[in-house]
Amino acid sequence: MNTPAFYLLSLLASCASFSAYSNTHNAISIEYRHSLYDSGEIIDGRANGAQFTYYYQLLEGTSIYAGWSYDAIEHKSHLSLEGIDKTGYSLGLTLTRDYAGIQAGLYGGLTYKHYEFDVDESDEPKDFGHEWGYELGGIVMRSLSENIHVMSRLGYESSQDDVYITGSEQEVDDNCLFSLGVLYKF
Repeated sequence: MNTPAFYLLSLLASCASFSAYSNTHNAISIEYRHSLYDSGEIIDGRANGAQFTYYYQLLEGTSIYAGWSYDAIEHKSHLSLEGIDKTGYSLGLTLTRDYAGIQAGLYGGLTYKHYEFDVDESDEPKDFGHEWGYELGGIVMRSLSENIHVMSRLGYESSQDDVYITGSEQEVDDNCLFSLGVLYKF
């Protein structure tokens, strides 16, 4: 296990163990993600994936979060690739307020992502290494019950990695992100 993943899991375990003895409302979310990239020689401009996030409430309307995400990135059809995957971790802060039954606010934090691709089924996946970045955006939640909420995020993820695949090069720039999911408060 790499060092950042170890630190992230340690932080999650600490927050979860502390929350068992406090009156805070913690939450987990599972989201469907859709990302838009700058199109180039390799990446077709879109990605679909999922994100799992744990939220630890510090104050009313203020939480820290830690998450893991996976995206399957669409690529140009002329390349002999099985697929391009992006996985990563995020750690940040959310600020929300209630507006007539709808919670809305902002989120922002650090990301630690990496890209992998398979040239064909017999090949081992190629790894581009990890990179640090940041994410910013808006979050909206609507309560379905006391503990279950529908949530949506619209945001921006920074990324500045050079991808080299089968003789082609593309700089993977920042991307816009839309997600829709379910948040469970406990």
